[in-house]
Amino acid sequence: MLVRGCLLLFCAWGTFWVAGCDSGSLEDDDPEAIERVVLRLTRLGDIRADETRTQSAQIRLNNGQVTEVDTLFLDPKAEYTGRVEIYNTRGINIADRQIPGDAEHYLVRYTISGLSEVNWDVTDRESDYGEELLGADLAVGLAYNVRVDFNRLAVSEGQVQVQLTFYDQEVKNNQGLGVTPLAEVTFPVQVTPPLGPGDLPVITSATLRIGGSGAGLGNDNGLVNGERGATLFVNDGQTYLVSLRLFNGQTEWTDYIDVRGDYYHFEITPSSELEAALLFRPADTDLLSRPIGLRKEVDVSPNVTVNPPGELRVRGYKYDPEQGGDKNNPGSGTLILDFIVGLGIQ
Repeated sequence: MLVRGCLLLFCAWGTFWVAGCDSGSLEDDDPEAIERVVLRLTRLGDIRADETRTQSAQIRLNNGQVTEVDTLFLDPKAEYTGRVEIYNTRGINIADRQIPGDAEHYLVRYTISGLSEVNWDVTDRESDYGEELLGADLAVGLAYNVRVDFNRLAVSEGQVQVQLTFYDQEVKNNQGLGVTPLAEVTFPVQVTPPLGPGDLPVITSATLRIGGSGAGLGNDNGLVNGERGATLFVNDGQTYLVSLRLFNGQTEWTDYIDVRGDYYHFEITPSSELEAALLFRPADTDLLSRPIGLRKEVDVSPNVTVNPPGELRVRGYKYDPEQGGDKNNPGSGTLILDFIVGLGIQ
């Protein structure tokens, strides 16, 4: 059953006030003020070796005063799925029971400012929480996706405003026009790219894969200059995806390097027998749109045979600013990987 309750507005910057009664709705057994709002996000896809799968931030109030405001930290080039949690003073999350039970009368809206590269999209609808009675299957906003299309090698800051609105009309206005929010909070948001190459251990093994075939090598002491792996064969007139995987012991460090691509570069140099027959193209870029080199595409010229096989030399470099490294100056890098793979064309 729905009853009218007191309208409570609060923001992350420390203000909290009662704007008036008879303006919103809470259940008969749940008339208290909202005291905590939590944004909880889960990173989709593969994560890097040093990253956390989940992120969260909360705003907490005590006796009407903001006592805690968390910054929400997001990774560049990342996508998240998430849910909002809204707690009253008794510690009950009304986003678990009350709002889903009356989804046709509630909407949570998210407004990003200061971060044009962050997209915040509501993903749930009223029908996700029960039978549709009013005929318009509108957004609810308890669930959302966040996508970060970030392309700057610098920290970027903004905020996301979260509004909870109750609609007592027969069908809610999905745009929220003309209806005062039941609650309103603002979270600081920060996108933080890695600002250095990180603590990369010695690469003790590597695999170069061309299409469906791979050649690997490694030892306990790290890769050495000129060490040779297996021989691969490709067909003339074809295009292949080339990928490089890097390991320290049993732990893969490829993704760790990938997200720090502004400080790493990998190159493949064909021997003279192969040079005219292969055209390599970058298939990955760092935040400044420079090739990383962990993934490439290669076009193999038609009507070409190279057998006995030639060689591909694979080298990797780390550019550590604290040691004078600058990716725009290739000669300033430190060699971290150097091996040879045989390649024939048939």
